[in-house]
Amino acid sequence: MTTLYRRSTAALMTLLLIALLPAGASAIELIVAEDITQMVVPKERFVKTADSFIVLFDASGSMDEPYEKGSTKTQYEVAKELLRAGNERLPDLGYYGGLYLYTPFQEVLPVTFYERDKFAQAIDSLPAEAKGPTFLAKGLQEVEKMLENMAGKTAVFIFTDGTTTDPAGFTQPEEYTARMAKKHDVCFTIISDAKTSDAQKRVRDMAKANACSRVVPFDQFVRNPNYITGALYLVKSSDEVVTRTEQKVVGVKVDNVLFDFDKADIRPEFHAALDDLGQYLTDNPDSFALMAGFTDNVGSDDYNVDLSFQRALSVAGYLTTKFGVDRKQLVIFGYGAANPAESNQSEEGRAQNRRVEIAVGI
Repeated sequence: MTTLYRRSTAALMTLLLIALLPAGASAIELIVAEDITQMVVPKERFVKTADSFIVLFDASGSMDEPYEKGSTKTQYEVAKELLRAGNERLPDLGYYGGLYLYTPFQEVLPVTFYERDKFAQAIDSLPAEAKGPTFLAKGLQEVEKMLENMAGKTAVFIFTDGTTTDPAGFTQPEEYTARMAKKHDVCFTIISDAKTSDAQKRVRDMAKANACSRVVPFDQFVRNPNYITGALYLVKSSDEVVTRTEQKVVGVKVDNVLFDFDKADIRPEFHAALDDLGQYLTDNPDSFALMAGFTDNVGSDDYNVDLSFQRALSVAGYLTTKFGVDRKQLVIFGYGAANPAESNQSEEGRAQNRRVEIAVGI
């Protein structure tokens, strides 16, 4: 098993542990990659956060650089390995998905009903080496055409170094993402290896399309592939959970952090638990924490997604500021009012839904 696959499997464990139990519970359920591929986990346990996905993959010459100093693998090779690992652990929830190159634009697998084997074959058919120009705007133009015929929410994953060499006649990439977000139910996850200030600004501007779009640095994505799986599904909270004793969980359980209405400030009563978490992450630099923010159902979807992300970001900020936790150890999501822990019909239930769930693993 490769190091990258071990990392992605561990990351999957942590993502699926996102459904932490209500306060006072003493057991967790560990779901591993094999459970998903062998269909051990009932589909009812998963909550789809997107109905379809599009992967816009970068195979240009700039991806031919070593992944990191001293590495024998290029960024392109590492990215392909992560795509394979992500495909292996994606549960069959009835997605539609497609894989495309934009260097130049090429249909590797058109958007169709997702089948793991077919998607694996598409990944294997990607070019052996990274080379050629970067027609990012052209690729986004093609994605815009696809969205016209897609229903439900679409997650678009864009691998990019923030450069573009499109010919005259194309607008800036950020104008395409903004227009698509305005017309369609779409979220962009931009996996970036931008190095220059102009390229970094471009990917940031692309992610400003809406509240659910994010820039993920490439090395951070390698460490925590949850950024792909978390954009596609999460696990339902459950009152009755069985411990899998044959698996060993290394980590620390943290109860939900609750928030006041329309606020992202951490209440003092949660400082002690977060202090324990901060110390754990500092003492265990190979560990990581996934923070998933949620809201009650009051307010618009877009507003709640942003507020939930700000709540998760507030928890992350507490850990980095007070304990110097490496930002690469933290994975942040905002899901708005999705996956309520309690009913939103009462104030007591809504108070439990204004939360950040935290899962920790290695």
